[in-house]
Amino acid sequence: MCGRYSPELKPPKMMPFLNPERTGMIPAMKMFQKMGFAKSALYTPSFGNLSVERTKEAIVISHNEAQNTMLFLHGGAFYLPLSIASLDLAAYYAERLQLRVILPEYPLLPEHRAPDAFLFCLEAYRCLTRSGFLLYGESAGGSLAAALALYGRDHGLPKANGLVLVYPTLDDEMRKYPSASECCDGRWSLEDNLAMWRSYLKMTEEEYLAYLVPMKNCDLGMLPDTYIEPQEFDILKDEAVLFAEQMKKAGNSITLNLVHGSYHGFDEDMESPLVKRVLEERVCVMKTMLENRSA
Repeated sequence: MCGRYSPELKPPKMMPFLNPERTGMIPAMKMFQKMGFAKSALYTPSFGNLSVERTKEAIVISHNEAQNTMLFLHGGAFYLPLSIASLDLAAYYAERLQLRVILPEYPLLPEHRAPDAFLFCLEAYRCLTRSGFLLYGESAGGSLAAALALYGRDHGLPKANGLVLVYPTLDDEMRKYPSASECCDGRWSLEDNLAMWRSYLKMTEEEYLAYLVPMKNCDLGMLPDTYIEPQEFDILKDEAVLFAEQMKKAGNSITLNLVHGSYHGFDEDMESPLVKRVLEERVCVMKTMLENRSA
């Protein structure tokens, strides 16, 4: 597998899911969370035009001339807190697009299962005004971002200028996709992904499932303009591609950008020439999303 990754990327490091179903894993999960919270609390962006505000609910990175907002829903298998890599990406977007980027510190496994994280992020969504805003989600955060777009449509909330899904988790029944077996030795494993969904959805009420697992939603129409970015060597690739196809069939404007040679979480290496090109593509798409709604 590794021989097929782009030479412009560093070799990936495995991202094990500390399954709370396994004996002794809960203390390890809490240790990782404590370390993550400590690092994010000290974060300072490298761009001079940005400020950082910390509340009990979120970290907010703002450009000093921000007019639009991004709700950035981080990945981490619903158990890891905000990472420095996610904060660096948020700062990059804030600088390039002159944004106020809100990163909710949503409740995590193992104490909090679905729909807690979704409901927490929903409160942040409800606070957004009708001025320009984007819903952005990476990995597990991708399912949250898609869930908010679907829920917002059904409950009369302001429609986002755009929905951005980067290597998103969208389907708990993902054994059926070829990429689940073809990329089984990738950075994020099939076993860990299935364990994540089992832990997250345990005892979830039926009324939320069509939002929490976006591929279960039978109506994908009337959603914001959407950018979906699967990675070539990722078990989640095929579900993201299918979701894009189904959204397009439902009449939405879709940009599908399959990044060749990439893997789950590849954009942590922001010095990579490949990552720089992909980030530029994302920025161009998001800029257009914001301009289309303000025109």
